[in-house]
Amino acid sequence: MKTPRQPELVAWVYEQLKKRGKKTSPQAVSRLLEAVGPDLLLLEQELEKLSLYSGPRQVVTEEDVLTVCTWQKTYDRFAIEEAMESGSLEEALSVTTRFLSEQPDVSEIISYFTSISRYVLSLAQAKFEVDQKKMPVKEVFKKLKPQLSEGWSLFDRKLEAFAACLRAFSQKELDSLVRELGRIDLKLKSTDLEAGILIEAFLVRFFQLRDKKID
Repeated sequence: MKTPRQPELVAWVYEQLKKRGKKTSPQAVSRLLEAVGPDLLLLEQELEKLSLYSGPRQVVTEEDVLTVCTWQKTYDRFAIEEAMESGSLEEALSVTTRFLSEQPDVSEIISYFTSISRYVLSLAQAKFEVDQKKMPVKEVFKKLKPQLSEGWSLFDRKLEAFAACLRAFSQKELDSLVRELGRIDLKLKSTDLEAGILIEAFLVRFFQLRDKKID
């Protein structure tokens, strides 16, 4: 799975803490990544909590991480976004299967589906801004990913994958996916249809359009 590389994540964590006037140890960073995983949004939230919790202390300790940070399940939002952006259908289905195998409750399933929806909606909006408003792809990407600092290898890698994914879709295709997400959302909340089947069927359609393998 193409999650952020460990050195990229470690460097990013140190940089985020530095911006907050904090330092930490390799042990604390390791514990943080073990607790939260590679999801940058979750990491940013936990770093903000750690910064507030440590107060006037300049150093965030391993004990702080154990006290403050929420331990996540195997699934993370970054993994499904990465699979949809630069991976394959097989990878996206693998992430989904792993998530469902943990027997999530209804709220967790809705949260997982929301992550997929948010990503597709961001693509549709970005496509409009790039094609219709003639905004540079990098400018749109930076607005969508404010937690990524330009100059880091993770920024460059994510920008390249985002731009490639954006080129793969037409506006009409993305709009059709957004409408399909609305229909699935209604079914998830109002019927007894199995969530896994609905989500997997959407992922198949997404990759058919992304990879242009439509019958």
